Amino acid sequence: MIPGGAGPALRLTLYTRRDCHLCLQAHELLARLQGEGASFSLEEIDVDGSPALRDRFGLEVPVLCAGERRIAKGRFDEGRLRRRFGIPARPPQRSTTL
Repeated sequence: MIPGGAGPALRLTLYTRRDCHLCLQAHELLARLQGEGASFSLEEIDVDGSPALRDRFGLEVPVLCAGERRIAKGRFDEGRLRRRFGIPARPPQRSTTL
């Protein structure tokens, strides 16, 4: 687990590309976790801006890395990331219809 709270933030890199719905979902999830207290900085890089990155990742985006270590790819598992950052699980949504 990577604790949130005090201390220097973990530096993460999110590798993405334009018009990628999974990349947008990953970005939104990470922003939500930051809003709930996860302590990390995020750099977002479009892999299509570099031939080397395009070759490295191909169609395998989004990819979340801490340094060279891959933390997540494709469809991110919210529960797994919550545990990694020490953020409690979200309570189930209750229906308000009668």
